[in-house]
Amino acid sequence: MANPQVEGGYTRIANELLEALARIRIPGEAGQVLDVIFRRTYGFGKKIDAISLSQFCLGTGLKQNTICKAIVKLLRLNLITKKGTATSTLYGINKDFETWRPLPKKGQVVPKKVIIIPQKGNKHNPKGDTQKKYKEKRNVPPQILELTNLLADLILINNPKHRYLRNGKREKTIITWADAIDKLFRIDKQTVEDIRIVIEWCQSDSFWRKNVLSGDKLREKWDQLYPQAIETRQKCAWMEVTNE
Repeated sequence: MANPQVEGGYTRIANELLEALARIRIPGEAGQVLDVIFRRTYGFGKKIDAISLSQFCLGTGLKQNTICKAIVKLLRLNLITKKGTATSTLYGINKDFETWRPLPKKGQVVPKKVIIIPQKGNKHNPKGDTQKKYKEKRNVPPQILELTNLLADLILINNPKHRYLRNGKREKTIITWADAIDKLFRIDKQTVEDIRIVIEWCQSDSFWRKNVLSGDKLREKWDQLYPQAIETRQKCAWMEVTNE
């Protein structure tokens, strides 16, 4: 029978922070990952700590791709901080709870983002191939746009100053990147799930997140990225089994 005692160790968390956490809705897997970050930081009397994906796997029992999605959610909520170094990724808790971004309540309708397609005759329209891609965007499968936006979101997390995803340039960039990712799917016959796994893995890897900064680069480096991403995923799955 489990009988934990504070003598075996405990985590110091300010009451004000706990009260703020009680007021915000956190998805299940994201909550598990957040608990690991609390344990690895405040549990050891630290503000930040280097936590690998394999350590998240061990701490939560979740798979690597699920952990990557959870980390993205926590970053969107602004609950945690993430900083990459040459050898590791440092995570911490954002104590400024006034800057947290709560999820919409259940049942609340979130308006969809409206994408405006430039009309012919507007002097500000993109020309040539760019204009053609704007018009063809409606025909890009939703799952490809989702993958493209996932890549853009993760790149922005690692590099908030990415010049092609800021200052109104994101929409045009997404169209170009979606074309490359669509080719991965249609021409190269890669599955949507495999593309998602590789995107999440490469943007969590200290080397590849600095080198895969576009849809074209993702496709160009695919034969190098895919084996490494799958190998890492299998290691997490093996550790999960051996620790059951």
